[in-house]
Amino acid sequence: MEDLIQETINDTYLDMIIDGVMGQEKYDIRVRKNFSTACWSYKDETHVIFIGEDILKQIAEDNTLDTSYYISSFLYHEVSHAVNTIKDLSSVTEALGSFKIPFSIFNLAEDARIEHLMREKTERKFLWSDYETIENPISAVQALFNIIQSDGKYESDMENFESVFNYYLRFTLAKNSYEVVEILTEWMEEFPETENQCEDLKDQQGEDGNPSDELSLTDLMESAFLQASEERFAQAMKDSISVKSSDDGAKESESVESATGTGELNSISIESSSTASMLYGYKDWDIEKSKDLSLMLENVFSSKKGFVNSKKQSKRLNTKAFRPYSYTNKRYKRQEISRQDKKNISIVVDCSGSMHGQAIDNMKIVLGVFNELCKSGYVDVTMHLSGVRNRDAIHETFKFPVTDNVIGCIPARYGAEGLESCIRNNMPSLKNSDFVFVLTDGDICDTPINKEDLHAQGIYTTGIFIGAYEACYLNRWFDKGIAVLKVEDCVDELVSHLSV
Repeated sequence: MEDLIQETINDTYLDMIIDGVMGQEKYDIRVRKNFSTACWSYKDETHVIFIGEDILKQIAEDNTLDTSYYISSFLYHEVSHAVNTIKDLSSVTEALGSFKIPFSIFNLAEDARIEHLMREKTERKFLWSDYETIENPISAVQALFNIIQSDGKYESDMENFESVFNYYLRFTLAKNSYEVVEILTEWMEEFPETENQCEDLKDQQGEDGNPSDELSLTDLMESAFLQASEERFAQAMKDSISVKSSDDGAKESESVESATGTGELNSISIESSSTASMLYGYKDWDIEKSKDLSLMLENVFSSKKGFVNSKKQSKRLNTKAFRPYSYTNKRYKRQEISRQDKKNISIVVDCSGSMHGQAIDNMKIVLGVFNELCKSGYVDVTMHLSGVRNRDAIHETFKFPVTDNVIGCIPARYGAEGLESCIRNNMPSLKNSDFVFVLTDGDICDTPINKEDLHAQGIYTTGIFIGAYEACYLNRWFDKGIAVLKVEDCVDELVSHLSV
């Protein structure tokens, strides 16, 4: 059983790194003995996550579903706490104490928020209620618990259930842990019996709202204790073994390469000058707009070739099929479109902080357009992320198509652009490309790009920026520039550019 948990957590951890779920902070993932839940603690700039070796005891006895998914859900849950919950839990407990809010109701509300964020990011449900027994609620707290356990799909005829469900929705939309506390002040006014109901859930509240030292702690209550007590944290470390640690970025890179033997996984090739991925926290982007705009570019890569006979019904008839003694059953004609030879496209993406906001949001839509074209087989695309971290130029390469999550995790957070280094270190890819696009605002503050050197290698570049381009200097660094206010205008320019 312990081997199953370790193996599943190891595989899930690797998947989460590749999908950009965990960001770039340090993690230590551990399996803990004599522990029937999971918890997270932030210690010494490292997210330590404990997964109990007894978690499978919570599964209903008659359940026959694959337990691997259930195990993985614990890691997704705790990682979402690590990414989204306030690190200093002592400040939260102080706020809860001042409003006389039991810690465990905060735990439930925060669970609703962080699980919603993880579902949005990964499109993965937790499915707790598929594995565990859910009792009919007799209180508002139990109703909230059931809603969370069912990924927001639980329904009940219980009185005040609609109000409980509305609170659940508000918790999921809260911007941070403190906003959850603010909403809970209203909850306590409407459901003052919550303190007793929390006791029914084995939550014994200590002084000033802090959780008491009981065996039946919720995961976030245990997290608070691990942060507050060095002795308790040391004992937890002693009772656990590390499944995966990201203390050393090289370990992550080695684990990816060892999984495939090639350094590639899910169409992602890690060729960074740094061992840690450049991808960061997922941000929503307009995926549907990318799909719509990609249709405008499809015609650039295809040409019509007339009509061919077909069995499939259409508005155009094959009149020869209706003649006497005709031996064909292809009674219709359809228009046949043949694609031109695939074009190789390289895209270099400026991930510096000056691209923050609307600039990077627009660039993600453009990347999504090329991702859709790649999925449809029209083009081959290679994307190079570029930036500077701790004064070192870094870059990372991805072969399209990629998941929507990868594009959503492209950040604008680095100290400088690093474009010259990125281009110089990826010459083979760029030399084999029919088109080289650089998505940037052109405000290059580190090593300049020498166009003459690139021309000697047969490389000609086009800079692209979408937004307020008054201070955009694309033509200084690139052979051509596309600087427009809207994504739609950019795609129009690309149609002309790619049609040459």
